[in-house]
Amino acid sequence: MNEKWFALSVKEIEAKLKTNAATGLSRKAARSRSLADNGKLFYTRTKKPYKMLTDILSDFALIILLITIVVSVVFDEGQSPIVVLVLALLSILISFLYYYRSQRTMESMNTIFRPTAKVIRSGKLYRVDLDSVVVGDVVLLNRGDVLGCDARIVTSDSLEVLMRVDKSNYVPLSKTAECVVASSENDPKNMKNILHAGSVIESGSARAIAVATGKYTYLGARTGGIAEPYNDNIPAELKKLRSYCSKISLFSMICVLPFCVISLLFGHLVEGEVTLSSAFLTALAITVSTMSQLVCTHFKVFFVSKIKKLVNESSPVAVRTTSAFDKLAEMKYLFMLDGSALTDGVLHFDRVYTAEGEVKGYDTISSATKELFEYATMYRNSDASMITVGTREPNKFTKGLDEFLKLYKFDTEALKIRRAIRSYTVGNSYNEADKVFFVQDGKGMVLSVSHTPDVISCCSYVYVGGQKRQLNATGIDRFKHTCNRYYSQGKKVLIFTVSTADSGDSSAERCFIGMIVLREGVDKEAIKGIGALEKRGVRVISFVSNNPEAPAVPVEAQIGNIAYKDDFEKEKLELTYMFGEISTYYGLNEADVELLLDHAHSKGEGVGVIGFSDYAPRVIEKSDVFISCSDIKINKNKKFYEELKTLELEGSNASSSCVQTVRAEADILIERPSKNGGGLISLSGAVSQIGVACRNLSVFFKYLLGSWIARICIAAIPMMIGYQTLDARHLLFFGFVLDMFALHMFATDTSNIPDRFKVDDFRFHGMKDIIRNNYGFLISVLISALSVVVIPRLVGLIDAFGDFNFAVEYSFVSAMWIQIGILYYVRYGSVSKLTKIFNNKYFIGILIGALIFVAITLWNNPIGALFGFKKNPVLYFAMSFIHPLLFALGVAIFKTRVKKR
Repeated sequence: MNEKWFALSVKEIEAKLKTNAATGLSRKAARSRSLADNGKLFYTRTKKPYKMLTDILSDFALIILLITIVVSVVFDEGQSPIVVLVLALLSILISFLYYYRSQRTMESMNTIFRPTAKVIRSGKLYRVDLDSVVVGDVVLLNRGDVLGCDARIVTSDSLEVLMRVDKSNYVPLSKTAECVVASSENDPKNMKNILHAGSVIESGSARAIAVATGKYTYLGARTGGIAEPYNDNIPAELKKLRSYCSKISLFSMICVLPFCVISLLFGHLVEGEVTLSSAFLTALAITVSTMSQLVCTHFKVFFVSKIKKLVNESSPVAVRTTSAFDKLAEMKYLFMLDGSALTDGVLHFDRVYTAEGEVKGYDTISSATKELFEYATMYRNSDASMITVGTREPNKFTKGLDEFLKLYKFDTEALKIRRAIRSYTVGNSYNEADKVFFVQDGKGMVLSVSHTPDVISCCSYVYVGGQKRQLNATGIDRFKHTCNRYYSQGKKVLIFTVSTADSGDSSAERCFIGMIVLREGVDKEAIKGIGALEKRGVRVISFVSNNPEAPAVPVEAQIGNIAYKDDFEKEKLELTYMFGEISTYYGLNEADVELLLDHAHSKGEGVGVIGFSDYAPRVIEKSDVFISCSDIKINKNKKFYEELKTLELEGSNASSSCVQTVRAEADILIERPSKNGGGLISLSGAVSQIGVACRNLSVFFKYLLGSWIARICIAAIPMMIGYQTLDARHLLFFGFVLDMFALHMFATDTSNIPDRFKVDDFRFHGMKDIIRNNYGFLISVLISALSVVVIPRLVGLIDAFGDFNFAVEYSFVSAMWIQIGILYYVRYGSVSKLTKIFNNKYFIGILIGALIFVAITLWNNPIGALFGFKKNPVLYFAMSFIHPLLFALGVAIFKTRVKKR
């Protein structure tokens, strides 16, 4: 459309777009208009499949694998090229499928963090995705909201915006509905009554009608759309795992030349069977047996599956990227800038206060309390129709008022007769009081509901003892002191005053009725959540500041160590004094919190920040991971979606959302506490999941290291004395098929980790530490691998089972049993937990699969020929189980020695 909407009146726009500025479009009309393909203003940049394939093919181990195929073909190594080619193609295919799956999942996860729009349809308020806003929708806007459409302002209140003029630049502007713009105007910045797509509401509020969406907006036409940020970084732990796998591969590669020379030399001296090609291929196979790309890709999928599971649980946590998930493991401190993680965002009834004092019981109430009940009922009934008027959201005091009114029932119909409501207006930036205009005994009256104690100074009368009495200065001070005391506790106060319509806002006839105190509900499981995080090595620190938006909920009940900024100044102490031992700080400003954050970083410790407002932007920007409290809704329909219930906003029956711009910048979203879920409990669960992921990475690498030692011993030692047992086919089978099953078992292992742990316990600290901490395990692997070379030849020398003519079959089967034994040990950590394997479907599958494979290859000549197998005598097959038993004996002995020490 090329209409000059800024030059039209609201009535003209309503007629052209067939909408209503009060009730909006009908849901049916909105659904039909959503079918128009206007393009997307905000989109997530997706990674192309060919780029994913390029990433996979650039892997060092895979390149060596492809070289192995070429060498096999050149040297005409019989069946080897076929087997190696099949394994290479399988590796590429599986890696690509895993990569594609994880990439698309995380790209779709990014949509959860997008800002949403508040639209009125059929007179009700809904939250919809920005892409679901259609032309004609009536949009409500407040501080922090982001425009996904061009819109004509209907009503506004002190509206200040940042207009987005291109992909990265903003211009601050004032906007108002009360503005006449010439039809000849061409500069969008001068169109004061139009809000353009991409703009951010800095302050104030507005109601507007959407006039253009997608590529037809001013920003869409100029830019073609804005790509939302998406971080595709590999988690740090995966980088370490891949680095170690590559080091092992590189170490093997360096050994290729001397390995080949020694093999050929000894083979010539003893007239063995080793050739240059077979030695080279075997060395290459050992090099690629780590399969670093497959390992990295598979575990990235595992990270993604954990992230996806966190969203689907009853207490959801949304993680933007795998790297953000990984940063939870580095978090040593959690700074709570507000109490949003400990409160449900809902204002509940706390207490009520009249001129006669605080009301304790409700069985028999005084006339003053009854009067307050009646006025509160009238206010609540008036607010119920507010949805179609004004620019502000529904009353956030609804829940608390309903809880208060349930305490005392009376005849509402009789109240309507005695006090007929004429109209209702909400407060604005000039006068924050909500007002109900009504008629009583033929006289026009005004009920004002204020949120600040200053209104008490404007009262000349007070309702007490069933009568209106004069209010003196002492009484005013007493009421104001009471009100300020509740405010200092982080509570909200509704002050009810009544005056005649003729007196307006003057104090001549204004009468103080009473005040209702509301508070945000504190999570009953908050202390448990803090304890769970601290067991996992995360220190929770709360900051109680003067942020008017933040609930003042300290965490001192958990530890009891609190500190006031004034005390630091009096004692001339640095704010960093006793940092880490203090659980709650009072009176710190943003610069002070930033100082503590920098102090933690100077010690190399990660800091997470949790909040739901933009009160401390510098602290949020410097944090390692930013966590925000918000409702988490998953858009299941890409084309059109709206909730089946009215929008959940601050103060309604559900938890409030964070500021939309904060939501868009967050690394992790958690829900506000409700029904023993959300808040710190859900965050603790996410930290546990990253603990599981890190533990699984660590134990898999331990398996990989042990298996690599076993393979290189069993393959290299016989070859160095002139005899070849395992060749490239067998080593690649172990390196791909068996390791892939092991990898899948570890990657899908969701076993619970100990209640008390530090994520450091499951992290890589360097190859030297890994070897030093597992020397008993590695020595046991070495002994069992050497026994595969020595024992059968000793048996053959004494002719116990006949001549040893089955070296390939025996070495292959023995190596497989050893690696399955290694897999069992690193998974369960003890040889005494054999019964546990029957509870692990993956391990049972590996055992059954191994037995079937042995049966097929050793007793079926055509299939066995692919691996160079002949029939294996039963006695030698039985003897192959000696080697995993030697491994089990070795780890048991070393474990016993460690315990004795």
